[in-house]
Amino acid sequence: MLHHAQEIDQEPLLLEMARVADSKIIISENLAVHSVDRLLQQFHEIEAKTDFQSAKLSFKSQDEWIQNFEKVNLRLLDLISIPRSAAWWYPIPRCYFVLGT
Repeated sequence: MLHHAQEIDQEPLLLEMARVADSKIIISENLAVHSVDRLLQQFHEIEAKTDFQSAKLSFKSQDEWIQNFEKVNLRLLDLISIPRSAAWWYPIPRCYFVLGT
């Protein structure tokens, strides 16, 4: 869940993941598809600050995540979509990015 890392730290984190991974990296991320999703993400950000003293969360679109992965030479091998209906208590669409080093 890279959205919990500050924007400036995401590239170094991805580089370190690529360095230590044997062949694949799996990253789970929330995606904002509609304005309701963005509203729910704002609630998630408030919760993260309250419960974990987290910094500002860095939500991105699916395409923005893929662009960030490509910047550090990680290849998208698979994209597994998790629909909002998968968890009634957390109705934000998510996905798993399966990346190759």
